[in-house]
Amino acid sequence: MTASAFSLTVAVPSAAFNIVEGNPVPGGLRNPKEPYMHCDWCKAWVFTKKEPDAGYINVRAMMLDDPSWFEPFIEVWTSEKLSWASTPAKHGFAKEPDMSAYPSLLREFAASDIGSSFI
Repeated sequence: MTASAFSLTVAVPSAAFNIVEGNPVPGGLRNPKEPYMHCDWCKAWVFTKKEPDAGYINVRAMMLDDPSWFEPFIEVWTSEKLSWASTPAKHGFAKEPDMSAYPSLLREFAASDIGSSFI
């Protein structure tokens, strides 16, 4: 996966997400409201789809063809992190941020060096 103490994901707009090969299956906790989808062959965690559709899907960063550009921008569930674990994320939240926080976070990300390359 990520070979570290982190669970790194990239939020991808649902409309831009396509499965091009394979047939992912539910795995992990098998939560119907937030299914963790795994590769049926190797059982690696590939993505998580929020339900009801939050407009995005969390794709495991290491599943990208080239994850070298990836750098965390938002860190969630810091209340459960290991005391020595740290990331360069600009924002940290003890749990998940309220949905009302996302518009300003997305604007800030879009203006960042990495975010502006997506526009």
